[in-house]
Order: sequence, then structure tokens, then C-alpha cells
Amino acid sequence: MDSNKILVVSKYLELGLAVWPLTNESSSSIDAQLATLTPEEARKCKRKFRKEWRKRKRNFSDQEMADSFFGCPGKNPTDSQKHIRKSEVHVQIFLEATLEKP
Repeated sequence: MDSNKILVVSKYLELGLAVWPLTNESSSSIDAQLATLTPEEARKCKRKFRKEWRKRKRNFSDQEMADSFFGCPGKNPTDSQKHIRKSEVHVQIFLEATLEKP
């Protein structure tokens, strides 16, 4: 595992999130990771993820565009919106982790 992957994984763990697949695995590995946790731990992990993507959504300058990407508040997101949420959080965590390199 190269140093960037190690930094990214440690950032996920620091935030208390399930690690996004860093290889060619499908995103269902996140579901597999959550299945290994107790229901209470999985619930906390999901809440932390929601907190992270909401933080990312607030950083968008155009809130209408953010709503179309991430889904409108109070409505269930589509599968593509869920994927966009996961991708956006992953990209931001990757950038934070790799830019913080000593």
C-alpha cells in the first residue's frame, strides 16, 4: 500500500467513517464494512457520513446546483445522488489527507 492510501485510510478512521474502496472493488464493500459493525456503531458511522456530506454541501456556492447533485432536503435521494455524495466526500477526504502530508 502506498503512502497516499495509508494517509487516506487513516483520515477515514480519524473521522470514524467506513473506508471508501481504494481498489477496483465496488462500493458494496462499504455495506460489507458496515455489516461487520454492531447496529449502534453502524448507525454512528452513517450519521458521521451524513454530517460530512452536509458540510461539503454547504461549501457549494450555488445551492440549487447542490440540491440537484446531492438531493433536496426532506426528500429521499436517488441512487445516483447517493453515489455523488459518497464520491464527493471521498474526493475531499483524499485531498485533505494528501495535502496534510508532512
